Amino acid sequence: MPDNDPTPAADPVVADPEVQPAADPAADPAAAPDDGTVLTNGADGPQGAPEEYADFDLPQDIEINTALLDAARPIFKEVGLSQVGAQALVNMFADQIKADSATRNDAYAQQNKDWQDEARADSVVGGDDFEQKVGKAKAALDKFGSPGLMKLLQDTGLGNHPDVIRAWYKVGLTIAEDVPGGDADPSDTPKSAAEILYPNAKRA
Repeated sequence: MPDNDPTPAADPVVADPEVQPAADPAADPAAAPDDGTVLTNGADGPQGAPEEYADFDLPQDIEINTALLDAARPIFKEVGLSQVGAQALVNMFADQIKADSATRNDAYAQQNKDWQDEARADSVVGGDDFEQKVGKAKAALDKFGSPGLMKLLQDTGLGNHPDVIRAWYKVGLTIAEDVPGGDADPSDTPKSAAEILYPNAKRA
């Protein structure tokens, strides 16, 4: 029987020529939004990374492991860091190294101060005649200590440790009669144990 339904058939869906399809970032990386995302480009490698990184600007007041920095260059390139981006990362690590160094220096200075305070309050070498007692310790150290030992005590700060001063003082007592001028040089300015033990050392 013929179809007598008066409802007309729906028109097929036709694309509106004024409406453009959304760009596919996977098909066209250049069409991706510029939101800082690092895109890869198939066999051509990550975008943004130079063929070779120029020398990085390194601070002069700290030492950076250049071998480690060289090992990081291919990683910078793999993740697509530009020269500017890689430099920013290097700067961050340099700042961290500087902060760590300052922390260690502060801790070293505080430890030496604590040892000096303990030595001045020590029951054996402390007291009003502290400098004279340290002078006897220096006489013993000069007589029996090697240059290497003196450098070790100076570089590590252990020359300020009360146990070290006490030990050399006791040695000094046994040789005081054999070592003229074993006491510290008289001075109106109080000296630390390090200044007496290592009078020729350069001060920071």
